[in-house]
Amino acid sequence: MSNNPWTGEAAALAKRIEAFIYGSLEGEPPEPFEELALDIHNWQRRHDPVLEALCDQAPERWQDIPAVPVDLFRRLRVGTVDPADAAVAFRTSGTTGARRGVHYLRATDLYDRGATAWFRQCVPDAPTVAAALLEDPAQAADSSLSNMVALFGPATWHLESGGLARTSLVM
Repeated sequence: MSNNPWTGEAAALAKRIEAFIYGSLEGEPPEPFEELALDIHNWQRRHDPVLEALCDQAPERWQDIPAVPVDLFRRLRVGTVDPADAAVAFRTSGTTGARRGVHYLRATDLYDRGATAWFRQCVPDAPTVAAALLEDPAQAADSSLSNMVALFGPATWHLESGGLARTSLVM
């Protein structure tokens, strides 16, 4: 794994996640999904007091891992990365008009490789250029969706300041 910003148990989990991504693409995951999901969740619980507070007990099945309500990201700092250690901060869209939530990441390379690999597997005949009804990630660096779409190849971007840039869609 290149540029792994993690150490210790987190680095070992990152390696397992990457192996799972690529093994699953080949039809041979190196371990059961449930085992990996529970180990990730348990690590996150030990390092994130907000997530710990959501759980009465450690789940025994991956289906019992609680979903984190989006509203919590608006109200509390959820996650295991300190803002001072973050390489990127992705924010919720703010479509509700409420304060935007934020999620800090040490790096995006593992997410980027996984998203790209699965995109190529699931959409093998994707267009060579996409018309994205999103803001350009150069202008909206805090948009995880724009970041992900940019990974898939060249795109034209057709949102500006939250509104549709109608003139940019004219061909």
